[in-house]
Amino acid sequence: MDPAGVSRLMDPAGVSRADQPSRRERRVAPAPIVLLASLVSAGTALGAGEEFWLSPGILSHHFQQGRGFREVNYGLGAQWVLDPHHALLAGEFRNSDDAVSHYAALYWRPLSWGPVSLGLVAGGFDGYAAVHQGGWFPAVLPMASVNLGRVGFNLTVLPSLGERLHGAVAAQLLLRLY
Repeated sequence: MDPAGVSRLMDPAGVSRADQPSRRERRVAPAPIVLLASLVSAGTALGAGEEFWLSPGILSHHFQQGRGFREVNYGLGAQWVLDPHHALLAGEFRNSDDAVSHYAALYWRPLSWGPVSLGLVAGGFDGYAAVHQGGWFPAVLPMASVNLGRVGFNLTVLPSLGERLHGAVAAQLLLRLY
């Protein structure tokens, strides 16, 4: 690393990291951290029908097997269910490229059948070196949720975008606190 803190390494996809801030410089992502802190503090004052969930991470299965992607993506996330159709999500995890990623999103789930809900997640993500040099980017993803009382799962399909993002099926474990 040079004195300016710019990494001269190649990421796992072979993309040059020249002119990228170091991981230490990108480590602080105020938006999801502030949102996550707000969700935690709000958990003690939930209204009727609201729920608060924590997530220890994400399991992923990549469409391109044999490329060495991390498939156990541990981290800390939160989901604040505002009503049966809306939730806020925020968190941090170790992504498939073995870098730290953050997310902040709105989950809209208009379709529900018992414990299963279907909808879309729209938000911002970071930490993927080949996308905006690891910076924030918007995404809209399909999402299915299964709520089994105190335990739940969010399931999604992540599209492949050439060598920038590597497609996968992902499952996020959720533990209900309130």
